[in-house]
Amino acid sequence: MKLTVPLVLITLSSAIVATPSNGQTDAKPVATKERIEKLIESLASKHEPPTPDSRVLTKEEKSIWKAVDELMIIGIEALPALIDHFDDERFSFTESNVSGSRLDNPVLHQTVGRLCYRIVTAQVQKYVSWSGPDPRDSPGYRSTVVPTKKEEAVKWINERMEKALWELQKENLSLVITQNEELLAKIEKGSNDHQLCKMAIKKNSELIAKLERTKKPLPSTSPRPWYDR
Repeated sequence: MKLTVPLVLITLSSAIVATPSNGQTDAKPVATKERIEKLIESLASKHEPPTPDSRVLTKEEKSIWKAVDELMIIGIEALPALIDHFDDERFSFTESNVSGSRLDNPVLHQTVGRLCYRIVTAQVQKYVSWSGPDPRDSPGYRSTVVPTKKEEAVKWINERMEKALWELQKENLSLVITQNEELLAKIEKGSNDHQLCKMAIKKNSELIAKLERTKKPLPSTSPRPWYDR
């Protein structure tokens, strides 16, 4: 289904028919502009935000993740409103820091804007996994065509208003392939990196072929941190 909302974010139509993010079309919920905004409001914590230096994980608020799930089901029609909140600095939730700096900063405090960004990228950014060398540091693993800054993201989505979600996913997969092709020409043949690049090109090309054949988006999972589930 093509995205048919208006070209300006602040003039979203008051009634939007949503397509579930898993590509199914047999149960289409109807989401109004007001409903989408109410769901985004629900992404803000109902409790007092922790101090910036707090290292304590806050209690999980199920209402936040219930709203996330519904926004994911609504799918592409909610993307403009979500992008409009990329600069929303209200506190949303805490999560464990699994990066190399976790000893200095074991708990991350996430904003509504950051969660909105995750909901958008969870639907657009696709990457195929495979057995073999760990792909997490390979080109394209974290690549996304969705800009992090609101102004750039607004421009990005406005230029793609007539595209379906599967087409946005194809755009992201194409970026992954391009990055791997560029590196493939520079690295030693037979190395682990060379293997990773060749496999990434092959597997992600297969995903693009599937998208073009079915004209349906690939399934999306919740952007909730897996290590806190």
